[in-house]
Amino acid sequence: MRVRASERERDETIRVLNDGCADGRLSTATHEERIERALAAKTVDELRQLTMDVPRVLGPKAWLSKTLVPAIRRRVATAQAPCLWLDGIGFQPFVVGRSPRADLVMTDETVSRRHAHIVRTPDGFMLADLGSTNGTWLGGRRVGQVEIAAGDVVLLGDAALRLL
Repeated sequence: MRVRASERERDETIRVLNDGCADGRLSTATHEERIERALAAKTVDELRQLTMDVPRVLGPKAWLSKTLVPAIRRRVATAQAPCLWLDGIGFQPFVVGRSPRADLVMTDETVSRRHAHIVRTPDGFMLADLGSTNGTWLGGRRVGQVEIAAGDVVLLGDAALRLL
């Protein structure tokens, strides 16, 4: 099945070719020939063929949206994170999630209904992920079960939780 190329797809192909030439990844002759072919292309596959060998380099806008913006969101979430006092947790599992039946209800859509639980142990506290979709994170690493302490900031999906 041949999918007809849209103007947006044609413009994106030309942008990639222009960037490739400007960065020295395409010669001027190759660039001119491929621009002509892009303008004449009828299908999406024809457009894809023109940029398959052009290495992609993230431009400033793409870099901002793919790396910097998520980092800023995480930092803001951490700064505004709700606090959980560990002293109030007993030896029964304390469930954190989106469910109204959770012991601590979090409204962020990246938090699962029953996301994780915290349990007091003789040596401190343990946090266990309950099979959440977006994971439980501590110190930049995804965790299944981990020992936690006051001062830790745990990410449940994209939502931060500060432990005190």
